[in-house]
Amino acid sequence: ASDVYKRQVTNRPKELPADFDWNSAYGLYIQGEQWMNQKVYDKAEKYLTASLEKEAYFLPALTSLASLYYRQGRYEDALFNCHIALSVNAYDGYSNYLYGLCNVALGNETDAKDGFSVASYSISFRSAAYEKLAEMFLIACDWKKAEHYALKSKDFNQQNLKAVSYTHLTLPT
Repeated sequence: ASDVYKRQVTNRPKELPADFDWNSAYGLYIQGEQWMNQKVYDKAEKYLTASLEKEAYFLPALTSLASLYYRQGRYEDALFNCHIALSVNAYDGYSNYLYGLCNVALGNETDAKDGFSVASYSISFRSAAYEKLAEMFLIACDWKKAEHYALKSKDFNQQNLKAVSYTHLTLPT
């Protein structure tokens, strides 16, 4: 067999730490995240909710649960968690991005733009937030602002094909 197919051994940890508290807010959150990664959403919700019962303002659990609710179309529930998360950290990129998504789904245009604008401060969400702003302005037929945000999204992430496509539209003058 070729060297490419030989088994590579890594030094990645393979055992759970014996003294880690899996029933702490963080431990329950980690378990919820693992279930989310496996797309077992009922168990993910159970563990994320349990995490928040231990620590009501645990931001990672709040945003993960908001994300889960958003995926399920439970926009009001997701928005509720976003409100709590943003009351703790008004500039959290993930919370603001989810806040924007929920508000788009619920027809709250001003709040959606606010969420995406603040999410754009975060490097992790900048391109996606600018893309969403471009999309909103495109729908509103505000061609200049749509192009402005599409270009900002593209400048930050050349691989954002949606933003690239927005910059190549033939728009009325």
